[in-house]
Amino acid sequence: MLMFLLLSGFVCGLMIVSFGPNMGKVLPPLMLLASPLFPLFNLFTALRQTNASIKWIWFVASLASLVLSLSWTVWFVALANS
Repeated sequence: MLMFLLLSGFVCGLMIVSFGPNMGKVLPPLMLLASPLFPLFNLFTALRQTNASIKWIWFVASLASLVLSLSWTVWFVALANS
């Protein structure tokens, strides 16, 4: 879970730094894709376990990362079109 939180913080920091002329680079969109893939992978591996609390934790983390990624994508597209 700590790795997920660090990845989310890194993505937010990278998106803030990339506003401006670096907005069209490849790294920010790739990080926006990697952010939800990490908890989804952990969710699918947790589905094989019998502990239900781990499944719910990774499910909530997956939803949070999807919302984070979509919100940054909206800002990314809105600022690129302005």
